[in-house]
Amino acid sequence: MRNCFFVFILIVVIFLIGPFLILLNINQTVLNPEYLKNGLTKTKVYEQILKVDPADIEKLFSKGNSQKGGGEGFDKTMISSITNSIPPAALRDAFEKNFDRAVSDIFYRGSKMVTFEVGDLKSAVLSNRPSPDVAILAGMINDTYTVNVPPQLAKYGGLFARGRLYLGIFAAVLGLLILILLLLARSWKTRFRTSSLVSLIGGLFALTLYVISFVVALPFQKIQLPPSIFQLLFDLVEYFKSSFFRLFLIEGIVLVALAIALFALGFLFKIQTAPQAPNNTTKKK
Repeated sequence: MRNCFFVFILIVVIFLIGPFLILLNINQTVLNPEYLKNGLTKTKVYEQILKVDPADIEKLFSKGNSQKGGGEGFDKTMISSITNSIPPAALRDAFEKNFDRAVSDIFYRGSKMVTFEVGDLKSAVLSNRPSPDVAILAGMINDTYTVNVPPQLAKYGGLFARGRLYLGIFAAVLGLLILILLLLARSWKTRFRTSSLVSLIGGLFALTLYVISFVVALPFQKIQLPPSIFQLLFDLVEYFKSSFFRLFLIEGIVLVALAIALFALGFLFKIQTAPQAPNNTTKKK
């Protein structure tokens, strides 16, 4: 009975180790605001936004306006004047401040409205002595804007907080099962070998996902965007994709190395065998 229970728990742990690694990495990346902000900084997305071809920006907004039935888009000269007047550092600071507030309000508190502050960015533009047209346009911008959270985002309210909660519950359950598994083992040699097996399967699973990341391509061809904006989005998503799957590579190497070490340590212990009953039979003379 004990052996059957041991095998059952082992199978459950093996099936849970993969989803746990995925949930762990999602919490470290997609559900981690600091990771997202650092990614934007490392890819120099703020500098690239300001270098986007004005013709592409005009084309993007002209398409949106034509669908709504008005306007012919922005003038390319005006767009260049605006982008040249925005310091990348000011754009980054304004984005990160509003990003932190939006994430906190939407994905932690589940708020239905979010306030964005652009006063510092507006001041940075005006301090660069822009052209009169840009100065007038900047002066027309309010310091704060309060917008309703789109329904597509509202349904994910509290997602970041729930993600951490789910990870904590998953880790506690998996840890408890591994502890029970080790307690059911009949010897230290079996404990080390069992831990080695679990670690090896987890490592192979992580390495397999890393290899798959080179095979699976993201469906960017379906996105209709101007060339420079498309390239900006493509580079950004590719960075997040590579950094996300790189975690599986690191985890896979660590877990496989741990599995080898645990398997080797198992040789230091002997498998305990049940003591044999003494032979009480006596030879008859």
